[in-house]
Amino acid sequence: MTMIKLNPLFTDNAVVQAEKDFFLTGQVSNKEEVQVRFGELDVKTTSDESGYFSLILPPQKYGTIGDITVKTELAEKKVHVQFGDVFLFGGQSNIEFKMADEAHFQAEKERVAQTSIDLFFINVPQVEYEDNIETIPSTVSWEEWKPINSETLAEVSAIAYYSMRRYKKKYPNRIVGIVNCSKGGTSASSWMSLDFLKKSKSLNQNILVPYQQAITGKTREEFDVKWNTYQAIAESYYSLRNQWVEGHPNLSLIDIKKKIGHSPWPPPITPYSFLRPAGLYYTMFKKIVPYTFLGVIWYQGEEDTQHGYLYEELLSMLMKQWRADLQAEVPFYIVQLPLCVDKPNHDWPAVRQAQAKIAENMKATFLVTSLDCGLPDNIHPPEKNVLGERIGEIIQQRYYSSSPTANVIAKEKDKIVIEIKNAESLKVTCEECIHTNADNFTVSIKKNMIEISVENNQELTTVEYAWSNAPIPALFNEVGYPVSPFKIECKDS
Repeated sequence: MTMIKLNPLFTDNAVVQAEKDFFLTGQVSNKEEVQVRFGELDVKTTSDESGYFSLILPPQKYGTIGDITVKTELAEKKVHVQFGDVFLFGGQSNIEFKMADEAHFQAEKERVAQTSIDLFFINVPQVEYEDNIETIPSTVSWEEWKPINSETLAEVSAIAYYSMRRYKKKYPNRIVGIVNCSKGGTSASSWMSLDFLKKSKSLNQNILVPYQQAITGKTREEFDVKWNTYQAIAESYYSLRNQWVEGHPNLSLIDIKKKIGHSPWPPPITPYSFLRPAGLYYTMFKKIVPYTFLGVIWYQGEEDTQHGYLYEELLSMLMKQWRADLQAEVPFYIVQLPLCVDKPNHDWPAVRQAQAKIAENMKATFLVTSLDCGLPDNIHPPEKNVLGERIGEIIQQRYYSSSPTANVIAKEKDKIVIEIKNAESLKVTCEECIHTNADNFTVSIKKNMIEISVENNQELTTVEYAWSNAPIPALFNEVGYPVSPFKIECKDS
């Protein structure tokens, strides 16, 4: 008997995007007729030579609930679905970060226990490597969509939960679905195909070529020895660090790292590592597309601060790849990196600048600043509620569709005028937050305009705000969103 395998997002309780054409894809026998029924909808198609079939089905109203039946001559599969809004959350550890570890987990657990919130989620299994023989780790598997309640809240991405809870305040009667496709420690290059990486000369030379050089000519046994050695070092380090944390409660993580050193990272690169270029693209993302989403929330970049000069091209290429695979110009909401002093040799300002540029220049792309949501000594801030709420507000355009950014509207030899977009007025918490090349200069702020003038016939060449790995956020718009860091070269090129 033939088997019917659907896109793994199609399980019971699946949330399907309402009021948009939606994709239904799957695998049956080759050249087999497939019939799909949903209510009065009854359509047929034929699978290709590999058994793959794909249908684009017409929009359904919000709140529609029922069974989609997929049938072949010898098999039938029925899935109970509901139509609402679906969002894809992608990136690395701060998206992966679960509610179980979030600062307000117990309070939120009590909250959801008291009311039904019509929020559902599914976590894409974190398959690090697979071939026809093995899957790493061997214990991961797909689970069905689950409602968010007191029993399941611990498993949900904290950023996703808070942002969708905020989103539902505007649309309380809509069912909302969260798809979490993330993995800590990953570069954007892990989430792109080899073909897309090869399209770029710089990405090929700086990412693919070094990876190939690192794995060429080595055996599986050699890789296993390197990996086991690293694991032992990491376990020893974290055991020591935990002892220091417990024994020295007055010391910050920064102080402790000065005593015992930085955590061992990254692990050795191998052909089986989840950090390898294009790895998770094939083992995680590719498995869920095409699927219809209302938006993608992308929170990633920490790992790519080691080569920040590449990030604008990396992220723009990733977005093009994902939109091509999703077969839609789905909106992207880019969470800009918060402050962090971890890894001081890495270039956090360059990544933040790239994120702001892409939000400015690519269609249907929006920026969410988070400079006020980080901790200098902790790359994983345990409080996700403020940033999550901000993401939800920007998605629903409660105040603005994007966070405030700088735009130069006039510049002369001794003066520059900067407009802060997505702001009506500015709150300044530190008068000396703006820096220039000049010894003497004045800063005047009126509403959302910043005018900087130099004195003594000096020439203004550079203006900076929050241009460091861990700056103190000091400029906010009237609703409390931090202004994106900026560095402006005042001389015309």
